Amino acid sequence: MYYHIFGVDRKIRWQLYGVGALTLPVFITIVLQPALVAPEPGKPWGTPNPLVDGSATVGLIIGIDNIIVDFLIAYIPIPLIKGLNISHRKKQAIIILFALGFMLVQVLD
Repeated sequence: MYYHIFGVDRKIRWQLYGVGALTLPVFITIVLQPALVAPEPGKPWGTPNPLVDGSATVGLIIGIDNIIVDFLIAYIPIPLIKGLNISHRKKQAIIILFALGFMLVQVLD
């Protein structure tokens, strides 16, 4: 959707490709992490697996990558909005509207 709305500018298209590339490791890790941190066979979920080290590190990396991707997605429309041929006050209002939407998504997420 962002590509169709903001993809008119070449620089923004490349930003969208970069954000997509940063999102790919998150999706791969989300799929693989349950298999990597699963407890030993016959044990209930939540039981720590002594054979797995670094599961907290994987979660931390996913969290950091998610934060970076969220901020990059929030930044993408700002240069395009600044280039609009409208008053400075209206530009600020549009950016504030995007920022409020971003904060609302972060709170509800």
